[in-house]
Amino acid sequence: MSTSAKNKAIEEIRRDLFSGEDLVVMKAVKKCEDLSAPQLVEPLIAVFATTDNMAIKQEVGEMLGSLKVSNTEDYFFNALRNKEFRNVRRELLSFIWSSGIQPAGEVVFLTELAIEGSYEEALECLTIIEEIEEGIPEDHLLEASSIARAFISTNKDHEKVHLIADLLVAIEGRQELED
Repeated sequence: MSTSAKNKAIEEIRRDLFSGEDLVVMKAVKKCEDLSAPQLVEPLIAVFATTDNMAIKQEVGEMLGSLKVSNTEDYFFNALRNKEFRNVRRELLSFIWSSGIQPAGEVVFLTELAIEGSYEEALECLTIIEEIEEGIPEDHLLEASSIARAFISTNKDHEKVHLIADLLVAIEGRQELED
């Protein structure tokens, strides 16, 4: 498929994803599977976050959780930073993990999100950090470690303190690997 034909197909899918008609949206979701374009991740996340149709939500969720398309990390992390998608953060984190995304440059953000978010979100952040195979920059590890330590020292009775302590152990373990 030529670049212009692919761009045209992407724009058509984007338009259909936000048509408001469930049948049209579902057909557009199915087309996304065939096209495998990273630029469709953002609109798929938006559909996942906003649809009330459980069949569409399930289909999009399965697709986002099994992506094997490169260059999608930025789309997921932009969505995690977007307050409009706060209601699906845990699912977005799960999609990142299950898609095998290796966010070595996002360890500080994941640590902050673990502290700010729900227990389930913190658990997803821990799992992602534990599964990162690439080298994580030392300054990121040091900052993430500092953030986790500060939370632990000031929140001894918090429900997530043990989980954040596990996160700290994972980060410090990475520091030893990177040295």
